[in-house]
Amino acid sequence: MLNSSDISRSGRSIFLHTLAVFIVLFNLAGCSPDIVEKDLSDLREAREKGVLKEGGWLPELLPASSREIRLRYDVDTNEVWIGFDRSAAELAPMDRECAPVDPGSIVFPRKVPWLWWPDELTGDPATPKAGKRFDFYRCRDGGVVAVASGGGRSFYWFRPIESG
Repeated sequence: MLNSSDISRSGRSIFLHTLAVFIVLFNLAGCSPDIVEKDLSDLREAREKGVLKEGGWLPELLPASSREIRLRYDVDTNEVWIGFDRSAAELAPMDRECAPVDPGSIVFPRKVPWLWWPDELTGDPATPKAGKRFDFYRCRDGGVVAVASGGGRSFYWFRPIESG
């Protein structure tokens, strides 16, 4: 027969188990209070929400035609990942702020747990498929832009150089 202390321990055990599962799933989903993600329709909305640099997370080098912008940044590490669509013909101001670079010289972002970032833009810079869909540019701010050949979805990432 169960007494009240057994029921209390059982309830506490279920609560702690449920909490542990929630914490694991939360971390696996890439949801950290230090990582922020924003979906923006265009640069006008980015300005209104205050995420364009200076003082924001979105670099001003994105073309004026940028739309369907997905911005993700880590408050602790200052890493930034951006996906955006743009007009096929428009590269300005990226063409003034960034220079073409060989994919073999790029440090690609670490493997990321969200689905919208292409696998070929992570990890090993020698990945053979990395240069097939994208042209790469290194920017004055230290970031890299992967421009989809012929327009379409492009990506920007920035990872501060670690001192030490």
